[in-house]
Amino acid sequence: MIWNTHLKILFESCCKLIRKVGKLPKERLCKQDTGLTDAKMTSFIGICTDFFNEFMDCVQESFHCDKIHLNYEPIWENDVGLPLTELAHTQINVNYDLLLLHYQLSSTMQMISTFSIKQTKFVNNLFDPSVIPLFFSDLQQKVQISWHKTETLLWNLDVDFLRRYQIVQLYINGFDSIAEELLPAINDLSDLGPRLLEVAGNRLSQYMTSSPDLSEKIGAFSTTLTQYLDTLDGEWCPSRSLNNILLLSTQSLRCFSENQPEHKLATLMIEACVTLQDMQS
Repeated sequence: MIWNTHLKILFESCCKLIRKVGKLPKERLCKQDTGLTDAKMTSFIGICTDFFNEFMDCVQESFHCDKIHLNYEPIWENDVGLPLTELAHTQINVNYDLLLLHYQLSSTMQMISTFSIKQTKFVNNLFDPSVIPLFFSDLQQKVQISWHKTETLLWNLDVDFLRRYQIVQLYINGFDSIAEELLPAINDLSDLGPRLLEVAGNRLSQYMTSSPDLSEKIGAFSTTLTQYLDTLDGEWCPSRSLNNILLLSTQSLRCFSENQPEHKLATLMIEACVTLQDMQS
């Protein structure tokens, strides 16, 4: 009842929009097609994912429970229609496979919108053609779903992107040792290097800002490095030691080839950290 009355139409509009654009669109297009901003659309998709997850849990629990007999006070048994609880009680059992299929669709949309993943025609590329007509249908339909091919196709989602995002977030929040354990799983380091360099740069800027002898230490920085640090957004990060900043700068350096401009920036950042350490000793 909740699905058909409140969620299905808007959820279908969100899916069609992401499917058409290949990613979470900008705010103007989101509002035009769904009436929601891009942020609220992401939040709504998350709500749908939670709904399907909770619904599946309830269905599984219902397999082990007897149907509850509902009693009402006489005042509620007049000709005013069935109470909502009675309407829910009379619903036909849901098709668990259809529920799981919509959960997978919603989870995929949530990943695309939350992590800004670009995935063209994600429904066609990630789901078996035989299940696509079943989306946004009545969840009480009696249909059989072939899962093997659909679940295999779902792995075509850019898992490497998700791993890079996870590693950067771990570094931003100061969980360096956990992030380092995940680094060997990354296939494309070229996209990871610039983000690690940014985190190291923000850490270095924060370190310098809190330093009591800033005017003396600023001499360790080259003009090129200073200009780069000025371009950063100053994203918050927990305070870290010079050694941690040096290690992260070294990790970013390993992601670049020598002909990339970021390679020089990472080298300059390493040299600045080493100079600052020498000044402290």
